[in-house]
Amino acid sequence: MFQHPGTVADGWTLAELPENYDNLDQTEKAKIDSDRKSETCHKYYEVETKIQNPRHWAALKLENASVRTEPSRLVVNDLCPGSGKCPVSFNECELALHAAEEESMSNVGEILRLFRDRWGLPPNGMVDPTEFDQIRTAVEELRISFIESADDEAERELFAKLWPYQVQTPKS
Repeated sequence: MFQHPGTVADGWTLAELPENYDNLDQTEKAKIDSDRKSETCHKYYEVETKIQNPRHWAALKLENASVRTEPSRLVVNDLCPGSGKCPVSFNECELALHAAEEESMSNVGEILRLFRDRWGLPPNGMVDPTEFDQIRTAVEELRISFIESADDEAERELFAKLWPYQVQTPKS
């Protein structure tokens, strides 16, 4: 199931762009555009599901969401009496870390899409030799921009590790 991670407005209307959208830097614009694209995909998924798979649509609309999302938690005590609390749980800190990691991975996905759309660069990084230098320069500029967009040193290190095309030195 496709689900937008944020709030989804009712109907087909999308949230308005901020008034200062034209004055925002590229990173902020990309985040807003990505969120709007994700929300659009969510709405499209809902419509297609409603039309193509009415039984699934009915299940998605059930009032008791925990029946759909936490089935093991509902029956773990029946299946394993005396086992105590469900062995799978996450505290708020772990959930926050996961959300941050998910956002970082989303950023990497956007970068890969940008490479593919702009230069036809596939995820494995193979390019036509005649375009190699041009693409390498552009990718390096994007890498620097991506890493510099981090809020602090720890995030810069994370972004450097997340960068999809790592420079590898030949082993001697």
